Amino acid sequence: MGGILDFLFGSPAFLIFGAYTVVMVVGLGLLLHLQLGLAGIGNFGVVGFWGLGLYAFGVLTVRYDLTFFLALLGATAIAGAAGIVMGWVVSNLDVDGVLGATLSFAAIVFFLTDSERDLTGGRIGIGTIDFPFDVGNRTDLAWLAILVVIVGALMYYVWRVHRAPYGRLLIATGFNEPLAQSLRKPTFRTKMILFAWTSAAMGLIGALYASFVHFLFPTQVTVGITIAVIVALVLGGQQRTWGALVGALLTIALFDIVIQLYVPLPRTVFQQAFPVAKQMIFGLLLIVLLLYRPLGILGRMRRENYVRGVTHE
Repeated sequence: MGGILDFLFGSPAFLIFGAYTVVMVVGLGLLLHLQLGLAGIGNFGVVGFWGLGLYAFGVLTVRYDLTFFLALLGATAIAGAAGIVMGWVVSNLDVDGVLGATLSFAAIVFFLTDSERDLTGGRIGIGTIDFPFDVGNRTDLAWLAILVVIVGALMYYVWRVHRAPYGRLLIATGFNEPLAQSLRKPTFRTKMILFAWTSAAMGLIGALYASFVHFLFPTQVTVGITIAVIVALVLGGQQRTWGALVGALLTIALFDIVIQLYVPLPRTVFQQAFPVAKQMIFGLLLIVLLLYRPLGILGRMRRENYVRGVTHE
């Protein structure tokens, strides 16, 4: 019986880590859905804000010995401040400018984590970052449950936004900003505020991840996170509330849990070749989706909207 359970469920620690990664990508995908799917802000710097929160929390905890909650608040505030600056920078740029600016921001965060060794430890890393509580061998499972609650609350908020006047304002801003401006809608302020708080939330998710992994390396702050989030959202449907969840299950859950548990490949393949191959597959999948099904599996939003005849849920 134990052998069957081991085959079905694998290592509990591995499953918890895989599930945490899936839920984290769903949370980041929901935030990107608000930015890109509704407001039309193509943020290629997701990993920058997530990584800023990740390392800000680590530095505040390890270097400055702040309590968990103060460090969490500080990391979220730092990511939010960066979101305000970047939101001001990208609000009046065209699509190409937004993509370039946000991608450059992510690169800056990576190089800072790698070069500022006195603060971040550079390539040696920084740790140990512990949980704020201890319930024995179930602590990581409890931490996963906390993230599930947070992402669940975020999904409920996104679902409500689709049915609120604020959601219609975001859609109007994203799909026909000149028309929205002609109707005296505050599109610039709307995009600034949205980008600021969603970036802060990305930093919060990054800070929570710091406690989950306990030790931070610059290689964690790479474009792979951004690619995973974008592929999951585009695959599921960037305009739909459930798009990030569907896409994450079909990408992260499939590759990081199912394949690694049930495909009989040597361990060295999973450790060396598989991560690179996965990023290549994600990139190819993104290209195919943008060419043949840019609205994803779930398609476009449902009910008719007054802006360009675009629909929303």
